[in-house]
Amino acid sequence: MSLPAWFRTLMESLPVPAIFYDLGCHIAGSNEKGKKYILKTYNDLTRFKACEILAQSKNKTNGCENCLLARVLQERKPQKQTGEFMLPDGHSSIFERYAALWEIPGGPVIVDMWKDISQEVTLLREHEKKDLYIQGFFELFNLPMFITDHHFRITEMNRAFEKFARLPFSHLLGRPIDDIINLDLASIKSSLNLQPYVFSRTTLKRHPDLFCDLKLYAVSHNGNYLGCVGFAVAHAGRSLSSSFPHYQMEYLFELTREASHKESLKEFFDYLDVLLKKHFLGHADPLVVLIDEDRKSFFWLKEKEKEWPLQKSFRESAFRDEAFQHFYSVASMPTSPADAIATPGKPRLLPKPLLPFSANYPEWFGFPIATHRRLLGYVFVGLSEVFPQVKEAMYLIHAFLTQMAGHIRQLMLREAETASLWEGTKPTRFGRIIGQSEKMLEVYELIEMVAPSEATVLITGENGTGKELVALEIHSRSNRSNGPFVVAHCSAYSPTLLETELFGHEKGAFTGAIKQKKGRIERAQKGTLFLDEIGDISPATQVLLLRFLQDRKFERVGGEQTLEADVRILAATNKNLYEEVRAGRFRDDLYYRLNVISIHLPPLRERKEDIPLLCEHFVKKYSLREKKEISSLSPEALQILMEYDWPGNVRQLENAISHAVILATGDEIKPVHLPRFLRRGYDDGQSMSLADYEKNLISKVLKECNWNKHEAARRLKITRSTLYSKIKRYNLHP
Repeated sequence: MSLPAWFRTLMESLPVPAIFYDLGCHIAGSNEKGKKYILKTYNDLTRFKACEILAQSKNKTNGCENCLLARVLQERKPQKQTGEFMLPDGHSSIFERYAALWEIPGGPVIVDMWKDISQEVTLLREHEKKDLYIQGFFELFNLPMFITDHHFRITEMNRAFEKFARLPFSHLLGRPIDDIINLDLASIKSSLNLQPYVFSRTTLKRHPDLFCDLKLYAVSHNGNYLGCVGFAVAHAGRSLSSSFPHYQMEYLFELTREASHKESLKEFFDYLDVLLKKHFLGHADPLVVLIDEDRKSFFWLKEKEKEWPLQKSFRESAFRDEAFQHFYSVASMPTSPADAIATPGKPRLLPKPLLPFSANYPEWFGFPIATHRRLLGYVFVGLSEVFPQVKEAMYLIHAFLTQMAGHIRQLMLREAETASLWEGTKPTRFGRIIGQSEKMLEVYELIEMVAPSEATVLITGENGTGKELVALEIHSRSNRSNGPFVVAHCSAYSPTLLETELFGHEKGAFTGAIKQKKGRIERAQKGTLFLDEIGDISPATQVLLLRFLQDRKFERVGGEQTLEADVRILAATNKNLYEEVRAGRFRDDLYYRLNVISIHLPPLRERKEDIPLLCEHFVKKYSLREKKEISSLSPEALQILMEYDWPGNVRQLENAISHAVILATGDEIKPVHLPRFLRRGYDDGQSMSLADYEKNLISKVLKECNWNKHEAARRLKITRSTLYSKIKRYNLHP
């Protein structure tokens, strides 16, 4: 394409790189900056289209609908685009592009101007990170914390301060601190000029009955006062605040700061144990009773039972349901923190199940652990000796655990979530089913929705995907869970035998029928009947089953009496029943009766992210069975399992792990212990040359990208020219 000299001169005068294209989006030329900074070459590129050389990194498909140039041609007006773009040399950067259609002699051209804004974006992101850092720093503290400017107006706070002030963020931001807390700001400002911090015991303005201790630190720069940082501790009554020593407040701040970094309940209560031994001179016997998230049972701290003997004694005495009810009813009584401490003088505040323990000590105290919305548990401390500092230490422990209640709840939630992954050797992600992939989460959601209903459910999936486990989970979560769960493997019987297995038979119905026999439908009365491999039943049995599904009535083989059964039907198949209906091998009316709700189980090859979790479960299961102490798989063995497609699904994986556990001699499963069909590729790979490995890798990535060379080069992290040369060297073809 011929471009006028004046046009080229104008393009060279631009302060930014510019590339121009014809109406077919082929490169027609560029200024020197465009060749140097964008095209990265001085070679002739006029035969290439823009999308073949330049692509937006975030777009996996470089279709015209996402193209800046296509929008210019379509709308006939200038267009702007900002994003990360990959340049021909394989490097990417963030650009702001401005493209417009120019009418010049010789034909219209599209002028595309590029401005590199990577530095500006990086600075912006760093600024955002600083904001996040400040916010994250704030949230490290469970104490209410805030920052003010030099006029004592609130400029920042954490969530704990919002709860403390009982006002939302929007109502607190910008307000003077003395609008929230009763303070003499003139006196505080003069004090901060003389000392680094001020301590004040005061009340909330809107809640004069809520006492608090406030500590304000001055913030200054080059002698100029900029504002202050404040910490607050709330108390519900004057009795506790006055009892709690003023000089202990700084110590309490330090304790809560250290405790907020504990990442497990064991670490936290080990820290509490150190405090109790220090402040009660080794004469304290603690008992911490926690309540689970559902408020239906206790949350046991078994790891503390050796150090705290009362823990085990209470667990063994509180196994009955009524023990929990007695405990919860007293511990959750609405009292202020100041009045909630049970002592020998106020024994009525102590939950009934703890009274026998209090009788063994001359001095004791107890109080609930609670956030402002929920009861978390109860602390009881028995003291074998009495000494003058008992009351002061009691108030310190009470104030400490009151402040740390929110952190304790977070640790309880975290440990409950961790415990839900494994309980002994049973999978507890969802009952008996293991898997945390998105596809399995959809299955779990469906199970929870259909379980309480009486609808017939059709479970589909390949062999070995766990269809019977899904049926069992539906039954165990249904209103029929107390009834029987009866399984009928339809493919295991001939048509005649299947009929008698399902419906039963009368005495003398056929040769060998020496007595009456109930069928599986009758045996599933008030429960669930699971029909496995329903797609294999004969046409004659399909008719009988259809009638039963319509009105829940049937006759035994050879019988005349019509019987009724209150049974829920769950069916499973590894076939595509719709295709079976179209082929005439399965009745369409029976199909629609069965397919009220359908649950499809994905094959293992479509949820490979679940393989490590399944392997962990099966290793534990078969290690116990074989009386071995195998704890894990080597990374090489796990990689082999992850790369295999598992046509037999979870059942085949289980058999492979069982095989490996039997052959393993140490505490780890290695590739040599896996079945031969899995090791074949691994053994071949051990002797594979680097060139062969590279060829296989490039071929695999190209296939995954449907031979989109730009995307393949991005994934392989090589330039496109390098990829072209390797395709030619290895003679690769689509």
